[in-house]
Amino acid sequence: DLTQKLVRLISEQDPDFNANAHPLVLKRIRQSHYYATLLLAANSYEDAIRLFNLACRTPQTETCARVLEENNISIGDGITMGGCSQATFLKAFEGFRPMVLKIPEEVGKVAGECFFYENVYQHHECFSEDVPLVPVKLLRLHPQSSVQKGFSPKKIVYQGILMPKYASSLHDNPIPISDEDALRVGQRILSAIKAMHECDYLHADIKPGNIFVDENGNTWLGDYGSSVTFSNVSKFAGGTARYQCSDVPAELTVLFDYMGLALTLLEKCGEMTLRDAYPVLLRDVLSAISTVKNEQLRLFLTQLMPPNDEK
Repeated sequence: DLTQKLVRLISEQDPDFNANAHPLVLKRIRQSHYYATLLLAANSYEDAIRLFNLACRTPQTETCARVLEENNISIGDGITMGGCSQATFLKAFEGFRPMVLKIPEEVGKVAGECFFYENVYQHHECFSEDVPLVPVKLLRLHPQSSVQKGFSPKKIVYQGILMPKYASSLHDNPIPISDEDALRVGQRILSAIKAMHECDYLHADIKPGNIFVDENGNTWLGDYGSSVTFSNVSKFAGGTARYQCSDVPAELTVLFDYMGLALTLLEKCGEMTLRDAYPVLLRDVLSAISTVKNEQLRLFLTQLMPPNDEK
């Protein structure tokens, strides 16, 4: 029983750990190929507690596999996604079509993240199937679904976000990507950003982990959890600081998203090293753009910058 290894690794540093208090979590780990693989590779307390916490966050239902039957959707093992998302991700299938079920850390964010796509994307004239935005829909779960993070009390989960399964995210691509690839990604994602802007929405969290790559190498902009309307932008306090320019605030609306795209491309091209603890200034971005050798990419990035009278 591999779970004995899990209990041993945790108990070595946490003698008060009581495995009998978590029978459903241990059962879930025993039944899962995914967790068994992670557990075989685990060699430390940190590895073991990370695996345990991941299993705790996996929705537990009467079948451990199904949501509402009329949706023809089944849920499988947990998966690891690129980036620093705190959400729980699970394999899912709509019939035989592979999907991903996302359950945000704050369960109440599900409806907000789906609102943009369901209420704007599908009904606004500026959108078409060619707009590279990740399609999402709200999925109602089995009435007895719940998640548990670490040793905190169980939290009832009544809905999640269903999205297509992509091959990877831009976060997973090694640095540097070519200037040609960066230009192609930038042009495609900019079309998605502009479509959101035409609907008076700011994406507000442009970063490599929110740019998904399909099997054909096409990129898609996703994760609307931080999105906000232009009229409510003064209340915005989210996004990812690493991909924000400290002197280009969200109140500048479209420029805020453009700066996120520019920082994403400059990082992936190896022109900038971004760290959470070191805020980026506009002058740093302009300096990095000036070093880009590819003329087309340099011009593209320059056009994302604020006009001269705003710099």
